[in-house]
Amino acid sequence: MSVENFWRNLKHGTLHHLLHPQLDQLAYLIATEIVPAFEAKMQIFDPNYRSGGRAKALTPFQRQFKKGWKTLESRALGIANIKQMFRAGHAVNSPDPAFFCEVVRRRTIPFYHHPLLKAKDGSVIASIEGSGSLAPPRGVKRKRAATPGVEASSSRGTGRMDDPFQLSSSPIRQDEYLDEEDENV
Repeated sequence: MSVENFWRNLKHGTLHHLLHPQLDQLAYLIATEIVPAFEAKMQIFDPNYRSGGRAKALTPFQRQFKKGWKTLESRALGIANIKQMFRAGHAVNSPDPAFFCEVVRRRTIPFYHHPLLKAKDGSVIASIEGSGSLAPPRGVKRKRAATPGVEASSSRGTGRMDDPFQLSSSPIRQDEYLDEEDENV
């Protein structure tokens, strides 16, 4: 059905002035008018669309990270004072091609996160590894600080929250509750 729709749009949109187009003329019109219009439409619908099966473009920080990585990878090591048993071939090795697309930049330490990125001694910072943030996670309620109304409510006795006349630390005044009681009577 989509093929028929394509040919109908081609016939009525592009070839409307040609009765019997020749094959080379049809190929030229498809290459110069139909395909560029399709690619422009795909850019509107999906800005991440890249023709030809190319990989997704790197973000600016990923490009900068890759550039710095390549610079360090090509740098010669000063190995004059290092014993042969402690020499490494390269301090920075070339990673697999998908590495630079998968690396994630964070605002807290460690700034770059990927399973292949580890400290020299292999240790992991456990306190921030889970969520990537030093702040408490969302949804965790902080305890409210004690206010002067708390001492007054504890002196009244019950301490139950369902008592509407109990003094509380809320900004609503107690006499507002009393006004409502007078209206109901």
